[in-house]
Amino acid sequence: MCGGCFSGMSVYAQNATSSNAQHAKKISGVVIDSNGEPIIGAAVLVQGTSVGVATDVDGKFSLDVPSNGKTLVVSYIGYDNQEVPITSSSQYKITLSGTNYALDEVVVTALGMKREKKALGYSVQDVKGDALIENRTANIATSLNGKVAGMNISATSIPGGSNRIVIRGNNSISGNNMPLVVVDGVPFDNTQGVDDATTNSWGTGFSDTGDGLSMLNPDDVESISVLKGPSATALYGSRGGNGVILVTTKKGQGGKTLVSYNSNFTFENVMIQPEFQNEYGQGTGGAFDITSRNSWGPKMGTVVTDWTGQTRPLEAKNNDFSDFMNTGTSWTNSVDVTGSAAKMNYRVGLSNTTRKGVIPNNSLSKNNFSVRAGGEIIKNLTLDAKVNYTYQKGKGRPEFSASGFNPIFALIYTPRSINLHEMKNIFDEEGNILDWYSKPLTVVNNPYAATSLTGNQDVTNRVNGFASLTYDISSWLKAMVRFGGDTYGKKTEKWIRHGLISSSGYSDGRFSTGQYNMTEYNVDFLVTAQKDNIADSKFSGSLSVGGNKMNRKYNTFVATAEGLNIPELYTIQNGVSQKTSTYNSQKEVQSLYALGQLSWDNYLFFDVTVRNDWSSTLPKNNRSFLYPSFSLGWAVTDMLTKFKVNVPEWISFGKLRASYAEAGNDTDPYQLLSVLSTVSNMAGGQMGVAEPSTKTNANLKPEIIKSMEFGADVRFFDNRLGFDVTYYDKRAYNQIISMPSSITSGYSAKYINAGRVDNWGWELQVNAVPVRTKDWDWNVWVNFAKNSSKIVELTEGVESITLAQPMGQNCYVRATVGEPYGQIYTNGFKYDDNGNRLVGDDGKYIVDNTLRVSGNMNPDWTAGIGSTLRWKNLSFGFLIDVRYGGDVYLQSMMRLQSNGQTKETVAGREEYYTTGKGLISQGVNVNTGLPNTVELDPTTYWGQFYGNIGNYIYDTTNVRLRELNLTWTLPDKWFAKTIIRGLKLSAVANNVCFLYNNLPGFDPECTYSTGNGQGIETASLPSTRSFGFNLNVTF
Repeated sequence: MCGGCFSGMSVYAQNATSSNAQHAKKISGVVIDSNGEPIIGAAVLVQGTSVGVATDVDGKFSLDVPSNGKTLVVSYIGYDNQEVPITSSSQYKITLSGTNYALDEVVVTALGMKREKKALGYSVQDVKGDALIENRTANIATSLNGKVAGMNISATSIPGGSNRIVIRGNNSISGNNMPLVVVDGVPFDNTQGVDDATTNSWGTGFSDTGDGLSMLNPDDVESISVLKGPSATALYGSRGGNGVILVTTKKGQGGKTLVSYNSNFTFENVMIQPEFQNEYGQGTGGAFDITSRNSWGPKMGTVVTDWTGQTRPLEAKNNDFSDFMNTGTSWTNSVDVTGSAAKMNYRVGLSNTTRKGVIPNNSLSKNNFSVRAGGEIIKNLTLDAKVNYTYQKGKGRPEFSASGFNPIFALIYTPRSINLHEMKNIFDEEGNILDWYSKPLTVVNNPYAATSLTGNQDVTNRVNGFASLTYDISSWLKAMVRFGGDTYGKKTEKWIRHGLISSSGYSDGRFSTGQYNMTEYNVDFLVTAQKDNIADSKFSGSLSVGGNKMNRKYNTFVATAEGLNIPELYTIQNGVSQKTSTYNSQKEVQSLYALGQLSWDNYLFFDVTVRNDWSSTLPKNNRSFLYPSFSLGWAVTDMLTKFKVNVPEWISFGKLRASYAEAGNDTDPYQLLSVLSTVSNMAGGQMGVAEPSTKTNANLKPEIIKSMEFGADVRFFDNRLGFDVTYYDKRAYNQIISMPSSITSGYSAKYINAGRVDNWGWELQVNAVPVRTKDWDWNVWVNFAKNSSKIVELTEGVESITLAQPMGQNCYVRATVGEPYGQIYTNGFKYDDNGNRLVGDDGKYIVDNTLRVSGNMNPDWTAGIGSTLRWKNLSFGFLIDVRYGGDVYLQSMMRLQSNGQTKETVAGREEYYTTGKGLISQGVNVNTGLPNTVELDPTTYWGQFYGNIGNYIYDTTNVRLRELNLTWTLPDKWFAKTIIRGLKLSAVANNVCFLYNNLPGFDPECTYSTGNGQGIETASLPSTRSFGFNLNVTF
């Protein structure tokens, strides 16, 4: 297939056969370009019907033409549509001509409208559904990594876990920075499964139950469009200020019934972990100590009586993170059925996914069922309706951070001479829990006990869908009304066996259960008038007027039993003490909006939108807020061609664009007036009520985001090389912030309107087709994005707000006036005027506890590099993801080094234990100014860094091989006499390896929280790689 710009079109009828039958007849043919190269994937449709097919790898097609079929419509991106009369011939050879502009591509924009990409005055990127299926991941969001410029995604490394998604930087200081997710025009709740991980949650027990995107079925997805700036998202109102992810699902296809079966099976194992030392075992100061949690003991091979009671040599065996973790598996099977009946098309999809995680006893199962139907039900009235049901069950999701039940946290404190597999059975012959430590601590020491004697389960039932009616009032006027709904119920259970840890409230066992319910419905309408060549002029345009009503209800019920009367009977009634809590909220937003589009001679395009929201969460006087947007698109080369100006042949297309927009943002329910809560533990056992700890504000105003965007799209050499560059500037005002409050006020915090956050940056997309022939096709693309930010102001008397702080650590992620968003403040080494580290008389570095900026949580820039190479029926693809800059505090590394577990802590031990020569802290004495000469034993030397947070701030620069795939499409002729219409086999790999990683054995993307405070790591789960196979068969 050749993607150049050609002229002319010819249709040849060959081997004509006479046919006047009134019934459907079979025709076939081939679609080529003017060079004779086959066009793969061209759409061939019988005009006025739903009968159509796509050409195969040889450009060939075959279809049954109904008796009323008169014309074939043939189309392909980058070529002019052609209408071909259906004659008595049964064989057709169709030559398409290329367009004189680049990629006459149609993309999905706000409110689900499909528009030509060249007409847009703002940047939109889309990802086709095939890219999500080939290299399938547990969460659709993960599959977008590296494919969209300006989108940063991080995950929690749990199958079906949550993702943090930020587009073009953080707008809000204490509010939500995640984009709105819209599925088929209806908002889709993407609440994060780790939302409870706030700035005060470090070290508390919680796990990730997944987000909304993790529940979507990739096999249902036709495409995903990412609307990045307010200009693109203004019509979504207060929910679209952080960008919008538009998910468009597949519809039914006309013609014969098609059945597609897809099966994907992958293996998963640890991709990266710290480099451990295997030379020294349990103990302190070079001597064995059975009560020590460190690895500063004697050399491996030393004979000791260990925790099992056996006298034997210390041995480094089965002691890495990967030795504890399993080989995970994932198996997905899906079936799609598409077809038509009368004037209606339908599609039915069924999918089952079973995952076994790398953490013992962690699993996830998910079933998706969807039905979609659409078509003309009566003259001029079209129905489109869909319902999707998802059932998901997760088990054994591990806890994060410095939780006593996080198995990784336990491994950090397990000496290197402990054989983990000797604790696999969990119990000894007398029924006691196997534990290398003599008594329970605040951490479960046996990681197998942490994943077997504690546990959790979550079950989610979710239904979402929509029904819309569109009436064509006339050739230029139509009206649409739609109802969309999204509802789920999630039940969670969590249990802890007695005797595992010593912490109060846990030692005698514990059980909790919760029910979380959400229901949201949206009712909207849209009336659209569209005319070409208005009043016989070169003006064309459209005007749309619409409205929306959103209502959302959310309620929870949580019950906890602390201390179990009957051991291992996990019920609320069995608790020594019982607590319950409930929460209910409701929110409604009513909206009216309008969109005007005007074009001149199909090269100059002007859009204007306006939307007004009325939010129930804001006070009456501030409840109504309006925001406009304006955009201009100018296809320069199209204009020059129309003015008969010769454009060099090597320039295929050139376009400029500019836009300005405002978008609002309201707040959560019940921040205007205090909502009292009941208290059951007052003196004398009396019940009472209490005000919330955060003071409400009855005068809150909506947040406002103002944004400008400028861009250019230029294509060269018959569209074989293209550049798309964007500059944006957005400013968020009137931040709704929870500010710390004086204790004398009776509140710990208060809600205020204050602050301004600026983000600005560049995005670049490069597409190239170095080779395109009949047998060879090579595509290369690059995404690049650089975002800068600044906290311009907060409020009077406040210079900084803490976004996150690990519990008990001198480390703060902050929003500070005059600085970029997400600065990491820590203590660190103390230096003299010459930049030398200062050392005390004891030979230890002096720590300066004055907080200073040690890094920033955001990358300096990101990039994605992808390529596909096809030779005949074989294709190979890869994706490389680049992150430059950004910083993280590796708390795990600090603990591992202090415990003597990592490779670098071996240096100097042998010499010290044999000669007494110790390690020297390189610096100058604080009192004399002379170089330090005091020698320290290895335990003391490495122990001095514990609590020196600045020493553990690392640059997160990395280059990752994100995806690999090798696909073989078997020739159709092999199945000519079978029911099989197509078969494709693929070998795939995800998160393959790091080509470069500045972190010592940790993944920069792993996070424990999806909140605004990033840049902190503690006891994170190692990230994993997967390898597997994909089979797709069409019948």
